[in-house]
Amino acid sequence: MWAAHYFHHSSEDFNLSVATRLSITMRPFKWMYFLPLALLGLSPSAEANEALTKTHKLLPGLGHIVEYVMVTPSHHRVHHGANRYCIDKNYGMALIIWDRVFGTFAEEREHEQIVYGTIE
Repeated sequence: MWAAHYFHHSSEDFNLSVATRLSITMRPFKWMYFLPLALLGLSPSAEANEALTKTHKLLPGLGHIVEYVMVTPSHHRVHHGANRYCIDKNYGMALIIWDRVFGTFAEEREHEQIVYGTIE
């Protein structure tokens, strides 16, 4: 599975083109990640952009609840990070609650820039 997914994680940038870097074996499941965010009103182009801020800043009041249960762009940035605190974190495609339950959750650190790509 990693061989099929490695290409998606090898980018040193985090932007919309990273979302398209999927092997043919991963494409059938991509909708599960984007549909819940689209239902909340977030556009797919904004979802994959590194510049998108934390959800609680975009959706005051509701944002903290969304961030606790669903995968947000901030959570996904951590998943793609090569920083030490990002390794093996935030696996959820739609629900981050499972990462919280199983101990694989990490919050994005606002004062530490995320380095993207893979580690050696």
